[in-house]
Amino acid sequence: MSRHSLVRLTIAFIFLAVALWWLSTTIDIGVVGSILNRVDIRFLIGAIPFVLLSHVVRTIRWRRLLRHLPNTPSIATGFSSILIGYAASMIIPRSGEVLRPYVLSQRTGIRFPTVLSTVVLERIIDVMSLFLGIAVLIIVRSDLISAAFPGISGTRIILSIAIPLIGISVVIGTVAFTRVGPRIVNALMRPISSKAAGVLQRLLDEVKVGMQAVKSVRTWLLIVSDSVIMWTLYAIPLLFALLAMPWDKHEFTLLDGGVLLLITSVGVTIAPTPGALGFYQGFAQTALIRLYGATPNEGFVFGVLAWLLNYGTAFLAGSVCFLIEMKRGIRLRNVSRET
Repeated sequence: MSRHSLVRLTIAFIFLAVALWWLSTTIDIGVVGSILNRVDIRFLIGAIPFVLLSHVVRTIRWRRLLRHLPNTPSIATGFSSILIGYAASMIIPRSGEVLRPYVLSQRTGIRFPTVLSTVVLERIIDVMSLFLGIAVLIIVRSDLISAAFPGISGTRIILSIAIPLIGISVVIGTVAFTRVGPRIVNALMRPISSKAAGVLQRLLDEVKVGMQAVKSVRTWLLIVSDSVIMWTLYAIPLLFALLAMPWDKHEFTLLDGGVLLLITSVGVTIAPTPGALGFYQGFAQTALIRLYGATPNEGFVFGVLAWLLNYGTAFLAGSVCFLIEMKRGIRLRNVSRET
C-alpha cells in the first residue's frame, strides 16, 4: 500500500471512529437489541432482489456510455466490475471508483483512462439526479426538507450541490468537447515539461473518446430513463426496511422510501468512511427522528438494516464476483501501475 493510500485510510478510520462514537452516545444497546428481535426479516429478504436489480440497471446505464467503443462489455462483465468496486469501497473509501474501471479495462482491453472517464461522467449524472430529486422534493414537500435539515434552507441545499456540479460539468465539457482544454494544458505544461504535457495531452484524448456517447440525444434520453428506474429501485429496499421495523402506528409508501433515499444519499456523498459507515446510519437515524417521530434507538436500527441491505448485499455479491474474476486472471498487484 502506498504512503498516500495509508494516510487516506488512516483519516477515514478516524472519521469512522468519531461517527461510531457519536452514534453510540444516542442509543441504548438493550433497547436496540429488543427492537432487532422484533424486526420482520421477511421484508429484508424480499428487498435483496431489488438491491441486485438496481445494480443491473446501473450496469445497463454504464454500458450506454461505452457502446461507442470497441469490445463493448457484456452486462455480466459490467455488473461484476460494479459490484467489485462497491466491495472495495467497503474496505478503502472510494477505491472502487478506480478498481471498477480497472477490472473492466482488463476484461475488455479498453484503455483504462477511457473507462475511467465514463465512471466520472456516471458519477456526475448521479449527483445531477440527487440534485433534481431534492429540488422536486423542495417544491412538492418543502416541510420534509425543513424537518430533515433544520436551519438549512432548500435554496442553500440546492446551491451547495449545484455550484460544484456546474463547475465540474463546465470543466469536463470544455475538455471533452472543445479545443480549449488541450490548448490550456499545452500552454501551461509545455514550458515546464514537454514530456508531462505530452502525457496529459494523451490523457485528454482518452477522456474525449470516453465522452463521445453523450453527444447523442437518444443516449441522453435512455440515460434519464435508466436513472429514474435505478433510483426507484434504490428506494424500494428503504421502504422494505421501514416495513420490517416493529412500528405501532405507521403506514409507509414508496414516497417515504424515496425521501429517505435522498437524505441518506447526501450522507453517502460526503462520507469519507468505508462504505459510508457511521455517516449513513447517522443520516438515517436523524431523518427518522425528525420526519416520523421515531426514537433514537428505532432510527439507529433502521439505519443499520438499510445499510446492511444495500452495502452488505453489494459487498457479499462483489466478493463473489472478485473471486470469479481472480480465477479469470485479474490481478490487483498491477492496479497502481496501470492506473
